[in-house]
Amino acid sequence: MRSTVSEALWQRVEFKHHIPPHEVARELASATMLLLPTRADTGPTAVKEAVVAGVPVVASDVGGVPDYIVSGKNGLMFPPGDLLKFIDAIRSACAHPLFSRGLVDAETLAQRRAYLSPERMAKAFLAAYQTALAA
Repeated sequence: MRSTVSEALWQRVEFKHHIPPHEVARELASATMLLLPTRADTGPTAVKEAVVAGVPVVASDVGGVPDYIVSGKNGLMFPPGDLLKFIDAIRSACAHPLFSRGLVDAETLAQRRAYLSPERMAKAFLAAYQTALAA
């Protein structure tokens, strides 16, 4: 992949592995965007954390990712496994007036935060459990 992407872009990429849970918020606060080229992810925790933190996301259009990304508002998606589309999405994000500064659309951020709020999630899980118990 390095040969396909400019050296200037590579200098802006930092790979993070095994971040302790108590450090995730700090890392996201310093991030310009999250890149997630995955082939499968039904409950993308990293995407949800970035979305709530207001960090633009460039991720594969797969599994649960589209539930959290509003293309052009809080991130961009590309077909899973398509390296050239991934690179194009990164370049587009770097040229985006908000994403390039680590920002997202404010209205979309508020909507996604409400959707992913612990209160709403707890109510949804409780309703699902009550439905299952009643069956």
